[in-house]
This record gives sequence, structure tokens and C-alpha cells, in this order.
Amino acid sequence: MSVLLDELHATSIEAHRLELTGFCYRMVASAFVAEDAVQETLLLASLHHDRFRAQRRTWLYRIATSVCLDVLRGAAPRVLPTAGGLVPGQLVLPVPDDHVQDAGGDPTTLRLPYVAALQQVPPRQRAALLLRDVAGLSVAEVADVLDTTTSGAASTLARARAALAAAAPAATEPLRPDDPVQQDLLVRYRRAVEQDDVTALVALLHDDVVVAMPPHEWSVRGVAAAREVLVAARRPGRVTRLVPTVANGSPAFWLTTAARRGGVYEPEALVVLETAGGRITAITTFLDGPRLLTLFAYG
Repeated sequence: MSVLLDELHATSIEAHRLELTGFCYRMVASAFVAEDAVQETLLLASLHHDRFRAQRRTWLYRIATSVCLDVLRGAAPRVLPTAGGLVPGQLVLPVPDDHVQDAGGDPTTLRLPYVAALQQVPPRQRAALLLRDVAGLSVAEVADVLDTTTSGAASTLARARAALAAAAPAATEPLRPDDPVQQDLLVRYRRAVEQDDVTALVALLHDDVVVAMPPHEWSVRGVAAAREVLVAARRPGRVTRLVPTVANGSPAFWLTTAARRGGVYEPEALVVLETAGGRITAITTFLDGPRLLTLFAYG
């Protein structure tokens, strides 16, 4: 009977993995670090499941918050090169959509610009904001997780909202398969890249577009600068094919190349797009494709 109860507790705890991953990812801005944090959270929860009876979900978030705050203690905030120029430091990394699940939270809070803006909010305030707005906990439950009073939690939330507003995350659109304007834009983008047509590609860009290529710590802003980068990134002698995927709720593609048409295409990078008003507002090309393959489905 004891073994059976332990298995039931473990199954119940494991059911929260996806939403905990969504919370931890927004806290630490790296799918790799988030998965480690969730694994530690579930292990601690399994080892000490006898300490709780009710409020299981709140208790799990209490553990996850403590783990994430430990990870962030003394660490420099992760950044996304979106302002143009050099932005040194650890970079925000993408997450596959199927690794996270939110309890009624706003899906825009998973977008790369929003996650990057969150990193500018002090960690404890960030946790309060995510517990309330993404996890959907009440202010009283947030207070319980953060081991503070209800008024203290409300004050922390107010400061978090002010800090996030100051970070000013860019307003962009999520992936919308039923939006003909966005879908046409993505088709034209894919065609321009695969045909190595820089002129057609540049015609799709917003005037204030940002192009970045992590792990490089630089980015460029504006159509003219973007064109220079896109021309320099061309791969003469290689054939390019884009394979659609989804990252951070945004349109994304695996950029794959082969030595010749009909040859073996190898994934080299993950390209995440931000769009608004029928134009591409950001192209973030994560060049560490083989490493990201351990997280993202391909093919």
C-alpha cells in the first residue's frame, strides 16, 4: 500500500511538469536551465511528498520558486540582442512550445522580447509577477509561496509591474495559423531564403527590424544594416531549406543546408521570427543548432 501511495503521489506531481517548465523558463530564460530546475523541483517534491496534503500545486510552485531564485542568485540577467550594437552577457535561449503549458496565462508572456524584458525585473518580483499572471495563483497564494504577507505580496507585485513596464517589451504577434496575412508573410519569407533572394527578403522587413545571431552578442537595427548582415550570411555553394517549427509561441524555422539539391540537409540554426502588421520585426538566428536539437523536434 505504501509503494502504491508513493507511485500515486509521484504521478500527481509529474502531471505539473509542463506548467512548472513554463514558469521556470520565464524565470531563468533558458530551456536547458529551466528543465534542470523542474527536474530538481520534482525530485524534491517526490522526496518530501509526506509534507503536504492539500494545496499541492501551490506547494510545488513554492519549491520551483526557491530553486529558480537559487539559480539566479548572483547571476547576471540574461539578455536578448535587440537594441542594436553589442550586448555582452548570457543570452536568452528559446523554448519549444510543447515543453510548456500555462494555466490560462497570456501566451504573449512566452515571446522572446517579453522573456528578455522579464529578466530586467528583480528575481523575487519576477517570481511574484509570474505566479500571479501566468500560474494564476491568488495574491494570498503568492504570499504563501514567497513566505510573506498578503500586503507584502501585493506590494511586490506592484513593483514588478512597474519594472516590467520600464523594460518595455516589444509588442509582436504570436504564431497565427488562421491569419492569412501572417501566413502569406511566412510563405514569402521561406521562399526568399530558399531562393537566396536577399532583395525579396528585405522587402518583407519592418523599417525598424532587428537582426541577431546568438551566441554572437551583437545585433543590428534597421533595414540597411539588416541587408548587410543577410548578404554576409549567405552560403555560396550550399542549398538552403527551411523546416517550419514553433518556438516561444512565435513562427520559427530550422535552417538546414545541403551541398546540392536532393542531398542530405543538416540543421544548422533555429530561426525565430517576430512579426507585426504584415512585416518581420525581428529575426533571431540561434546558430547553435545541434545543441538545440536536443530540445526541439526536427523533421
